[in-house]
Amino acid sequence: MRFHGRLFFTELYFDLHNVQQTEENIILANWTVRGILRVPWQARIFFNGYSTYKLNQDGLIYEHIDTWDRKPTEILKQFFHKG
Repeated sequence: MRFHGRLFFTELYFDLHNVQQTEENIILANWTVRGILRVPWQARIFFNGYSTYKLNQDGLIYEHIDTWDRKPTEILKQFFHKG
């Protein structure tokens, strides 16, 4: 995220709100991504989501799934609106 963030954004923030172990082998992390795109009209991007991490018997992550609060096409529409 750091490389693409510097490439495509003048400002980019990843806010981690909450991390909790919901089951013995599942950890959920709630977060928000917000920033200003590197375009002349300084479009702003904002979306929430959560990450699900599944752990094996040794406590190591074997699966990571990100879920966003809206469809990717809706997030992309933010790129074309003035900040």
